Amino acid sequence: MDAKDARGLTALERAVTQGDISSVLALIHAGVDVNAKGSSGRPVLLWAALQGRLEIVRALARAGADVNVKDQQGWTPLTQAFSAGHFDVVQALIEAGAEADRDQLRKDVNKTDWHGRTALWGRSDLSSLRGLVQLGADVNARDKSGRTVLTGEAEGGNLDKVRVLVELGADVNVRDTRGWTPLLLASRMGHAAVVQALIEAGADADSAGPSGWNALMQASYFKRLETVRVLIPATKVNYRTDDGITALMLARWACDLQIVEALSGAGAVIGAEEWMRAPRLEDFPVDRVYKGVPALVDLHSNPKAFSYRTRLRAGARNGPDFAGHYTAVSWGCGSNCQSTVIVDALTGRVYDGIVTDRGTDFQLNSKLIIADPATALPGFAYEDSTTDHLPIRYYVWDADKPKLIYEEACSVIAKNQKCGCENLKESMGRPVLK
Repeated sequence: MDAKDARGLTALERAVTQGDISSVLALIHAGVDVNAKGSSGRPVLLWAALQGRLEIVRALARAGADVNVKDQQGWTPLTQAFSAGHFDVVQALIEAGAEADRDQLRKDVNKTDWHGRTALWGRSDLSSLRGLVQLGADVNARDKSGRTVLTGEAEGGNLDKVRVLVELGADVNVRDTRGWTPLLLASRMGHAAVVQALIEAGADADSAGPSGWNALMQASYFKRLETVRVLIPATKVNYRTDDGITALMLARWACDLQIVEALSGAGAVIGAEEWMRAPRLEDFPVDRVYKGVPALVDLHSNPKAFSYRTRLRAGARNGPDFAGHYTAVSWGCGSNCQSTVIVDALTGRVYDGIVTDRGTDFQLNSKLIIADPATALPGFAYEDSTTDHLPIRYYVWDADKPKLIYEEACSVIAKNQKCGCENLKESMGRPVLK
C-alpha cells in the first residue's frame, strides 16, 4: 500500500489526487497509514483539503488523520482549505476537531472587496455557500449598490442557488439602492422558475420597483409570457402605477397578443381610451438625473464618433437631455432623414441611436424616445396623404441601446398621424374594456 508509482506517488496520494473516494475508502479499510507523508513530505489530508475533496477529507478524518497537522511552512488542512475557498471543507474540518478561531473566521468570511462584496459572491458550488454561512458569513450582506447575493442570483436565473440562499435565510424582499428586489429582477429577465421559488418563499409580488412597476408589469413589458402566467395568481392584475399604467397597457403597447389574452383572461381590464392610447414620455421615468459636468466625448467608443466629432462635442457640452444622464445629438442625413446618436454624460461613450424621417421626441427625465412623433416637430411638416404610412416608433433606452417596445402603423390625416396596433385583433378590444 505504501509502494510508490513511477511519479513517486503512493496509492493513497494517487487516489486523493484523482478524487477517487472509492479507492480511498478501500485503502483505509485495508489499513493504510492516513498520516504518512507523501512524495511532497506532507500528509495527504493537506493535499485533499487544498483540492477541496470534501468526502475524502471527511473519510480521512474519520480514519484518524491529524486534522491539525502542519507542513514545513506552517499550513494546516484548515488554512489550506480556507485559502483555496473550499469553505465546506473548512466547516467539515472544524466539525472533525480542527482548531480554529471562530471569531476570526467570521471576520474573514465577511471581508469585502472594492465592490463591497464578501466571499459569498461568485461561489460556484452550493456546498461552499452553505459552508460559508455556517462559518458566519452574513447571507444578507449588501454590496455598494445595496445588492445581496440573492439579488444577483435571482437576476441571473440560478434556481438552485436561489433555493439554497432562501434556505439559509436570505431576505427575499430586500431592495438595492435603486429599489430593485430579487423578484422584480427575475421577472424582468423572464426566469419563471426563480419567480415561482421566490413567491413560494414569501416574496411580495405586488411590491413596486424604481418606475412604480410591479413584477407583473416587468414581465409584461419584456414579453415574458411564462413569467406572466406564474405571477398572475400571486398578484393584482389591475395594479396601477401613480401615472395609471397597468400590465395590460404595457402588453398592448408591445402588441403581444398572448400576454394580452393571459391578462384579460385573468380579469385585467382597462378603459377604452387607455386601450387606444400610445406610450407617453412620463410613463418611463428615470431613477435619477445627472447634474454634474459632462465627460469629454470618447471618440474611440464608436466607429462613427470621429467622423462626427465636431457635432458630438458641441452637443455633449450642453449636458444631458435624455434618460437622466445622456445627451441626444442629431444631424441631417439626407432628404427626410435625421440621425440621432446618444452620448453618456458620465463616461463620454457614444452609442448608436436611431434614424428617423422627421425627428425624435424625448426628455431628460424619461427613458422613452419617440421616433417620428404624431405631432410634427419644429422644422418638420407632415403632408396630407392617405397613402403615407409613416410609423411612430417608441423606444426605451435599456442597457445602453434603444429597445423598440411599440410601433404603430399610421396614416397622415390633417397633418397628424393616426395610428393603431395591427398585431392585435380588433376583437381583443372588447373583453378587456371596462
